[in-house]
Amino acid sequence: MRSKLFAALLLVLASPLALALQSVEAPRTFREAKDIAWKIYAERPVDFYCGCKYEGNRIDLKSCGYSVRKDANRAGRVEWEHVVPAWVIGHQRQCWQKGGRDNCTDNDPAFAAAEADLHNLVPSVGEVNGDRSNFALGMVTDKPTQYGQCQMVVNFKEKTAMPPVEARGPAARIYLYMADRYKLRLSSQDRRTYEAWNKMYPVNEWEQWRNQKTACAMGWANPYIGPVDFSRCQSAMSQKAAPIKTSAQATNSSSVYSCSTRKTCGQMSSCEEAKHHLNECENGRLDQDGDGVPCESLCR
Repeated sequence: MRSKLFAALLLVLASPLALALQSVEAPRTFREAKDIAWKIYAERPVDFYCGCKYEGNRIDLKSCGYSVRKDANRAGRVEWEHVVPAWVIGHQRQCWQKGGRDNCTDNDPAFAAAEADLHNLVPSVGEVNGDRSNFALGMVTDKPTQYGQCQMVVNFKEKTAMPPVEARGPAARIYLYMADRYKLRLSSQDRRTYEAWNKMYPVNEWEQWRNQKTACAMGWANPYIGPVDFSRCQSAMSQKAAPIKTSAQATNSSSVYSCSTRKTCGQMSSCEEAKHHLNECENGRLDQDGDGVPCESLCR
């Protein structure tokens, strides 16, 4: 009997699917996650909140009727947003108190894993990503007029962002998944909101597609969306995701400046470096008034 069971186990482990699953490695860093995300979303290049189409890293604002609120430069590019902000994840961990995000990334494996979790990462219009900042997602009374036909609302006074109807269910299921997987605390109000959105806005075809693709890259699915078919992952998982080159300017900037050190405005050598740390390293502290311009003593 034991020999038969052992033989059956060998057959399972030797199957193409089992071998493929064994080769899957979830991204280890946020940078690795972004590289993979570019490849996943290349099949459906549409941003999460506004439904804007994009090519490379450039947003087609006309495709979604988007109107720039304040920062035309940032509105014109794709940025990768953590639906559950890294700030929220980090502020529940001791590492943040001892050195902020960089310290958490370098020294807290649980934070690094959450920061690189593709289930929590979506393409966003850069201006919307910057305006949303680390605000919670929830309901506000404001009418959606800030971004033209894009129905996203950011209430800066209440520090709350209300996503369009189409994004509420997907965002809620991401929040609930992240809270479960990484033991994040949600306020009772936030949990009620996300559980309500989860029920009110059922899983759609786009979410199922995204869950399937992301599960193939991560090795597991978001259970709030549903199961996936890992037999469809074999070819996808056997390929390493290559970064998408967005522009020569972005490439040159990345080669000159690093995100390894969390700098202050006083430590910046130029406005270009400050913009790199704000936009590529997501150092929101450089933009105190939230207008998209970092270190105003350098960039004004």
